[in-house]
Amino acid sequence: MEGQSLQPTRLFSAAEANALVPSLQLSFATISQVRLDVEELLGDLAGGDPMRVAGILRGEEPPPSGEEERVDKLQTLIVELGQAVESVVAHGVIVQELDPGMVDFPAILDGRIVLLSWQFGEREVQYFHEMEEGCDSREPLPDASPMLQ
Repeated sequence: MEGQSLQPTRLFSAAEANALVPSLQLSFATISQVRLDVEELLGDLAGGDPMRVAGILRGEEPPPSGEEERVDKLQTLIVELGQAVESVVAHGVIVQELDPGMVDFPAILDGRIVLLSWQFGEREVQYFHEMEEGCDSREPLPDASPMLQ
């Protein structure tokens, strides 16, 4: 994100961002579990060789004998993962990291556009960072909640 010029299509108030937290918690719980399942299958399939696994998934080489069900399961999980991420993005948030699960909400704070920042496991949106800075520079929100102006 650093160095990017981002023009948000939607601005959130703190209340609007916090209203999405329960849904985001569920989505990122799903994403986390599906990622673990995908990683487990990837490690076991084709001896864990990423080039062979990629070839199998693209249909360029057949799956190892007896591994067809695992390949089908992996393909299903990859689709599920994509759908879960798309459901998060559909809220109008900016996904910064899938692991641990971090999103930003464009907002106006003190007359400037900032990014409210939430991480999976946090009960509410409590941090923000400047548009030009990354999540590592998150600061606590001031007492006054960001409002759309």
